[in-house]
Amino acid sequence: MTTEEALILLEQLLSAHCRIKDIQELVFRQAWEGKTYQEIADESGYSPEHIRDVGFRLWQLLGNRLNTKVTKHNLHAIFRQFSESSMAIASPHPLDPLFICDRLSESRNLLLPAEFPGMPLGLTAPFYIERPPIEQRCFEAILQQGALIRIAAPQQMGKTSLLNRILYVASKKGCKTVRMNFQQADQAALESLNLFLRWFCKSISWKLNLDAPLNAYWDTDRGLAKSSCTRYFEDYLLSQSDRPLIVGLDEVDRIFAYPKLAQDFLPLLRVWHEEANESEIWQRLHLVVVHATELYLPLQVHQSPFNVGLPIRLPELTLDQVSELARRYGLPWKAEQSAQLMELVGGHPYLLQLTFYHLWQGDFHFSQILAEPITENGIYNSHLQRQWEVVTANPILLEELRRILTQPVSGLSVETHQLQSLGLIRIKGNWVRWRCRLYEQYFQSRLSSP
Repeated sequence: MTTEEALILLEQLLSAHCRIKDIQELVFRQAWEGKTYQEIADESGYSPEHIRDVGFRLWQLLGNRLNTKVTKHNLHAIFRQFSESSMAIASPHPLDPLFICDRLSESRNLLLPAEFPGMPLGLTAPFYIERPPIEQRCFEAILQQGALIRIAAPQQMGKTSLLNRILYVASKKGCKTVRMNFQQADQAALESLNLFLRWFCKSISWKLNLDAPLNAYWDTDRGLAKSSCTRYFEDYLLSQSDRPLIVGLDEVDRIFAYPKLAQDFLPLLRVWHEEANESEIWQRLHLVVVHATELYLPLQVHQSPFNVGLPIRLPELTLDQVSELARRYGLPWKAEQSAQLMELVGGHPYLLQLTFYHLWQGDFHFSQILAEPITENGIYNSHLQRQWEVVTANPILLEELRRILTQPVSGLSVETHQLQSLGLIRIKGNWVRWRCRLYEQYFQSRLSSP
């Protein structure tokens, strides 16, 4: 198991309990590669005591999750054992013969859901449903020189799961891979371009198990942050080897709320991508940009990274794919049940996973779910409550939702697109419709209550 594969498994194991911090990832990565706490401390600049404490707490978290004792010394054995006992059965794939499971055992015992739905699906998760030809196009495109892939979809549609698979395929083809989650950036970094770019460069260096000699490449004069960052990439990160560097940028929406930062950083991505047309070294940088919301900032056409590269918009699952997902959960299922469920929740992957999880657990009968979809005791209640809290926190967004409820909407606003990014509505041309009957019933009920 490679370091990157182990890191993905680490995130899968702990994501339901906590967000993996940069320092935890650093300790895990270097411990996995056999380094002592003292060596990790010497290379990272932290004290040995701090590194040892981070490691001790991380092994405790893993031990609690796996119900066994985990130490720095048995880490490889524990992860190998867990991976070999995973639920997936690999099947041939054009780019990687050991990649994603398309055929599963019919044994119900092999189909136990690993955890409650809601987190990105692991590489071996049998409940990931491919949406051809999207995966194959991405796997081919990411290997092209200077590649840029843009993945856009509403929340919980499978963007991060796809990103992880793209990075996995690239790593198996000999590329260096890094996944950056912008939710990990501190508030202070998001309010300063210079701090953000230094965080960005340092984090990538750590994820590549490299030193981060920022000061050797950074000019502290005002207005030179982007030039310094570009120099760091060109003269340091991309010059380390002739292997391609794949950088997956997840949760890019986070910076959309900081207009000054977004208007500087996003055009920088475009510049780097265009440099690949002229410079061999910039051909080594391949980017995957993942976001849910649309950007509403006055970027010039020639500055935006959102009108170049390969655009990918994740669609909802089809009727046949819904039936396949039910089969993978080992449920006795008929095609007409897929149609009934889709009439309620559409082809939304998360809502479908949530439904099948509870059916598999035996918590509810299918007829009960259809009859009581928006009750407080229903399986969708927590999800609907979260969506309601997001909408009501923004009065303008709430007013736009009222407008959609009362009349067919043909005029699109920023708020309309924000509701789409939440997955609540569907935009087709200039017309707006509810994404599914579940959302329409729930919000109609909440907004009509006194």
